[in-house]
Amino acid sequence: MDANELVAVEAWKGERIYWDLVSEADRELHLSRYQFARELFQPQWDCLDAACGSGYGAAFLAEKVHSVCGIDINANAVEFAKAKYCKPNLMYRCSDLQCELPFSDGSFDAITSFETLEHVEKQERMLNEFHRVLRRNGLLVISSPDRKVSERIGLDNRFHVAERSKREFVELLSRRFSVQQVLGHGDGSPVATHWSAVHRLLKLGASLAGPTMRSLVERAMARSFGWLREHFYKISGSPIQLAPDLDAATFLYVIAVAQRRD
Repeated sequence: MDANELVAVEAWKGERIYWDLVSEADRELHLSRYQFARELFQPQWDCLDAACGSGYGAAFLAEKVHSVCGIDINANAVEFAKAKYCKPNLMYRCSDLQCELPFSDGSFDAITSFETLEHVEKQERMLNEFHRVLRRNGLLVISSPDRKVSERIGLDNRFHVAERSKREFVELLSRRFSVQQVLGHGDGSPVATHWSAVHRLLKLGASLAGPTMRSLVERAMARSFGWLREHFYKISGSPIQLAPDLDAATFLYVIAVAQRRD
């Protein structure tokens, strides 16, 4: 598999976004979270983008704030980001969020971490490190899928270690942070029929032939079913809006704005 084909597969899975190779709707959905965070950040701030992927979001933040460091566990993604997005106030490092981060206490004014928590087994350890490297009253803007919506739709992402419901997500954050806002993104109601059908097909293939065959099916679908991914983002896209009811399973993604609590 060549590099372009690998990128297409990863873009299809939704695990890492390569800016030049995904649809406009896909880019808008992901960038909107960084736009939301950037409006909250001040020009003099030093920021960390945790699980920065291919680096487009960190570069977007760097247009406003004093400095940004993007970290990701994937060395290839970090090298891609370094080559693609080069700014004087922007740097990238390879780091595992489940280990001690390579920064001193109180290094950052703000942290963004979008669609990351669900990939991490040691979630509390990750949040403890976020707390440690944030300065006093620093902000964490973090998002994750709502487990209840994923279950209702039939999403079965094998890269997700543990999804949490909206309430579980907020309760976890509240152990070390003061949650200022809870927001929702992506209307989960209209996607059920389309997305559930695809995931039932993938689950059937995995049960009959194992994970290797599922991987082959995903690769085969990466390009030919690109239209379905575009349709998913078209019908699931919606403005980021307040979602104060912690038990309402309405949005695909939950976004929290939390402040470091000493």
